[in-house]
Amino acid sequence: MPYQDTAESAQFQAFLSDVSVDSLMGSWLELGTIEGWVYGDQLPEKVNSTLTAENLDFVFPGFSDKYGMDTIVDVFGNCTDLHSFTSSAADQDVTVRGTANLQFWPRLADGSSELAVSFNVIDILFTGGIAINNFEATANVSKFLVDKIEIVSSTVGNISAYKLKVEINTASRLIVPSLDNFLSKYQVPIPQTIAGVFDLSDLFLKYNDGFIFAGATPTFTPPAPTM
Repeated sequence: MPYQDTAESAQFQAFLSDVSVDSLMGSWLELGTIEGWVYGDQLPEKVNSTLTAENLDFVFPGFSDKYGMDTIVDVFGNCTDLHSFTSSAADQDVTVRGTANLQFWPRLADGSSELAVSFNVIDILFTGGIAINNFEATANVSKFLVDKIEIVSSTVGNISAYKLKVEINTASRLIVPSLDNFLSKYQVPIPQTIAGVFDLSDLFLKYNDGFIFAGATPTFTPPAPTM
């Protein structure tokens, strides 16, 4: 791994191996969470639709029979595992595998909602990248493939885990925009100063085989004298 990229103007540069990132992801999930809602009537513009019970009949047969065809359905997702982080210089992206729990909550006529379906999506293959803009880091996903499905609960009858896996992978072109929109809400702030006396500039992030490379230029700003 190089100690400096001469093509970048950042004075301070450092690398982080894929193994280190793997460890950091595990530590993050032990201390924090990656979870959130996708509301059925607030889907990304690319989808141009509302998620209703009728839309879910092809993966959850009988969903609209139980809850009504036009019932809006909200989706809750919670990431429970992240591993196998791999960076690529040729593609300038990263690949990671993860496991998540997905829950489908139809809105009932009385204003409440109930958990209709819950399942675990195991060893999802994510491919995407991380962008740095105005001292904020955001993630994007370009590929989403499922390895295994585990049904946790269902109020609409038996659900075939294999069929659900095939349907999700087939419909990944629709899932990726929603997932991308969900991840874009997680903007990780990057400090613009260090200890109040160093201002940062020239931030960059590159992907290489086996490690990611990043850098910045710290500029010393002496504290104002106290009177």
